[in-house]
Amino acid sequence: MKKLFFHITFCLLLLGGIELPAQDLRFKTVLDNPNNFIFDMKQDELGFFWLLNAASGLQKFDGVKLQTFLNDPGSPNSVAPGRIRSLIIDADNIIWLGTHGSGLDRSDPATNIFTHFRYNAKNAISLSNDTVSAIL
Repeated sequence: MKKLFFHITFCLLLLGGIELPAQDLRFKTVLDNPNNFIFDMKQDELGFFWLLNAASGLQKFDGVKLQTFLNDPGSPNSVAPGRIRSLIIDADNIIWLGTHGSGLDRSDPATNIFTHFRYNAKNAISLSNDTVSAIL
């Protein structure tokens, strides 16, 4: 009986001409540089989008504005220099970046402090080299 009621109700809804308001979708251009090719994008558990692009490196998009993370040679806690090749966000919402020539970076989005892991010939458990192409 319930199944018959459901089918009848569903058919009446389809045939009844019920009009539902559509969403008014508007798209905003976030990256306006045609050379700004995005080659990786991830979303963290807070809803922020993390972008890797050719022109600007690492960027965080909060739905309104972009925040760009640049290397500051005077700050050991800034993002590593060089091209970022890979991006992953782990189960603890930690950002991991693999770079070309600058090793592996770890960043907690709550603090925006970057920790660097580099190849060290004197340390057997360090990276095997400073180019990290993929992170699993």
